[in-house]
Amino acid sequence: MLLNDCLHVGPTLSPLLYEILIRFRQKQIALVGDIEKTFLNIEVKLRDRDCLRFLWVENIDRDHVDPVVYRSCRVVFGVHCSPFLLNATLQYYLDTFIEIDPEFVRVMKRSFYVDDLVSERATQEAIELYDKAKTRLALGGVKLRKWLRNSDELRAEIKRNELRDGPNINKQIKNADESYAKEMLGSKEESKCERVLGLSWNCDEDFFVFELVKSASKADRLPVTKQSILKVVAVVVVVTVANVNGGNKMSNVLDISKFSRLGKLLRVTSWVKRFLFNLQAAKGGTERRVGELQGSEFADPERVWIERSQEELKRSKNYKDLERKLKLRVNDGILRCSGRLQNSEYNAQHPIIIPRDHEFTRLVIEECHRKMKHSGVRSTLGELRSWFWVPKGRQVVKKILKECVTCKKEQRKPFGTPPVAALPDFRVREATPFSKVGVDFAGPLFVKSLTGEMSKSYIALFTCCVT
Repeated sequence: MLLNDCLHVGPTLSPLLYEILIRFRQKQIALVGDIEKTFLNIEVKLRDRDCLRFLWVENIDRDHVDPVVYRSCRVVFGVHCSPFLLNATLQYYLDTFIEIDPEFVRVMKRSFYVDDLVSERATQEAIELYDKAKTRLALGGVKLRKWLRNSDELRAEIKRNELRDGPNINKQIKNADESYAKEMLGSKEESKCERVLGLSWNCDEDFFVFELVKSASKADRLPVTKQSILKVVAVVVVVTVANVNGGNKMSNVLDISKFSRLGKLLRVTSWVKRFLFNLQAAKGGTERRVGELQGSEFADPERVWIERSQEELKRSKNYKDLERKLKLRVNDGILRCSGRLQNSEYNAQHPIIIPRDHEFTRLVIEECHRKMKHSGVRSTLGELRSWFWVPKGRQVVKKILKECVTCKKEQRKPFGTPPVAALPDFRVREATPFSKVGVDFAGPLFVKSLTGEMSKSYIALFTCCVT
């Protein structure tokens, strides 16, 4: 039995990885540090040290190897409960400063992921956080090192402190970091990228580097564990945000073919747009949106997908014919038709045109079909045309409704009569009467006798299977 099989892991005290990564770039200055000799800073009680015994051989070249038994006096890397012990110790020590500086305690607690400090501040706040974190943790015997930053002012401050600590020590740490980065990133020696919670960050020029081919091949080799999944998800989240922030279309970020309902597509799009809004709000100092999604936040995502589908419609071969026949007009950036219903409400007068073969059109038709309680082609088409116009809409609706699972279940024919099984051989071969019998037994039956008393009776019926 292994030691880890006998230990409690303890509750998770670290913040969620993706929360740290998202906060990491919400403000102007990013500050990253690392605890030196992470687990070796924590002493193990005498009564628990026997659990951390190990064998040591002084000279393996000798003919007679005499192993020596040692006990680890410090928390060991690789033990399941070590991350909990580290986080609990850090939080306990940070709480000693809560009366004099509660904001410092709050920021530090939410910025540590095991031994990595990842935080974000404004310029002056970042310098103050660096000074406080380094000084106050040093009072408890914890040394922060491997500082990364994207600010020239903060870089100069850190450099002055490192020179006071000793250039030789910092050179050794730097060389160790470069070797680790080359090993983990597979990068060239002139690479300026550093590792931040699994991501490659060029802190001097302040941009992330994503080599998706390498990430995909590396993900294939990773074991299926929670940590491995979080690493891959973190890369996907940051790449997604970079795509949308960089001006790429929402359709390049969300695969609409993966959605089965229109409502779910609009909700996910709304959350993505809120996330981007909050990132910009944090940079600009405006108020962030919190709580449940509001009605106005649903209208904009629908417009995004309408515009995207109409872009594909404009690239189709028959767009010129549609433009002439349906008298297409642009109103507030949306293509609309002009028909004969000039005396009805605006949406019926000028329905929004969407292409017949787009995934957004499929989701809209399926939503109309569910809204009409699976009534059929005519009702679904009527509901669709109250807002949208689809070229050759009846054919499209028929095609989509044929794939409706609910309608298939309700409209399918009942099961036919199963085929009659052949008689067994003892029923069709000559034999002595009652050599093959079937027995039926029934009871009890209550029978009233001539005297008026009730008695139980049973029936045993023997049937000849031959005659």
